[in-house]
Order: sequence, then C-alpha cells, then structure tokens
Amino acid sequence: MADSPTGRQKDYALALGLRFSGEINSQDLSSMITEVMPTLDMPAVPAQRALANEWNLLIPEKANRRDASRILFGFLLARIWVYSVYRHLVAAKWRFHSECPLPPQAANWVAGWVFRNEQVFGAIDEKAPRTSYTCDAWFLIGPRTPETFEYRFVGQILQQHCGPYLSQAQGIVGADALAQQAPYMRAQCPHQDGGCLSVLITIGVLICGALVLMFGA
Repeated sequence: MADSPTGRQKDYALALGLRFSGEINSQDLSSMITEVMPTLDMPAVPAQRALANEWNLLIPEKANRRDASRILFGFLLARIWVYSVYRHLVAAKWRFHSECPLPPQAANWVAGWVFRNEQVFGAIDEKAPRTSYTCDAWFLIGPRTPETFEYRFVGQILQQHCGPYLSQAQGIVGADALAQQAPYMRAQCPHQDGGCLSVLITIGVLICGALVLMFGA
C-alpha cells in the first residue's frame, strides 16, 4: 500500500498550482510534480494566482511558475508556524492542522503577518518543520522557543485577535501564563496595497474629530 503524501509534499504541489484529491498517494503526487518541472520557467498558472488572491499575496505580473511557487510555498511555511505556535499555546497534540479550531481564514490572516515581516519569516525560514506520512508538518517548539521573537510575535497576534478560538481549544493555558508567553509586541503592518486597517481607522478618527470641531463651534 502506497504512503500518503507528506504535508510539505502537498504544500509544494499546491504551490505549483496542482490540484489533487485528498486520497492521492505520495507516488502519484510525486509523478504530478515531476511532470510540471519542465514548465517552471513558463508564466505562473491561473491556479497559482487564484491562491495568491485568496491569501492576499502579490505575484508579479511577469512572474514564472517557479517564482510564484516560491511565494506560495513560503506563505505555507508561515502558516505551519502559526499552527505550531497555536498548538503549543494551548498544549494540544493535534496531528493535523484541520483539528485546530482556528478557522483557515484566520490562520491565513496571521500567516500573512508572519510572511511579510522579514525578521520573523527569516527566523522560521531557517528552521525545518517536521514532516511525515502520517500527519501534517509541524515545527518543533522547544523549551526556549517561547522566548524567541518569532514565537512572541505570533502569540501576541493570536492573543489579541483570535482569543475566542484560543478559549475553544482543549487544554488551554491560563490567561496569565499566556500573557507571559506572549508579552506585548507591536506587529508590523503587512506591506499590501491599500495600507493597514489600523491606519485607515486612525485617519477616520482624525477626520471625524475635525468635523466635530468645525460644526460644533
């Protein structure tokens, strides 16, 4: 019986713009990947651009399939880091990312912050997530990992913006312990066209304040 694909094998195939069923085995998926290798210098395929659009990523207009796959594969690495930090925060032992109560859209949103922060992404890019044929890929979180910038960066975002999902997880650590593991840290705004939501809110507040001064006098 053929083995199931590893998590990173599936990520790479996805980043290449391949579509495959959940029942595909490792050998067949490897063959699909091999078949598209000669096309890597050709323009990025629609499936890659669709994923980039879904994940709020920018693939340059003239990017080839290889360049697009690097962007998407890097984003998926950032998402593995998000799931790994989340699992550690709540002291869970999930084998698959789908077991995490954090919705995929929320995980993608947090991963976007990780992917666009050069310091954080550079740190996790040097790590190697564990992968196997029996579960999704996970980063190993050691005793000193919670002290690192990249861990605290994600922990703070999860605490501030995804608190209800943390509370839903079994084995969640106490609020005080969570605060100690993820002390306050200002996250950098993702570099996307349109700017940061917080900036827009600030501008809106300033405009409203100005109108009050003008018409309240």
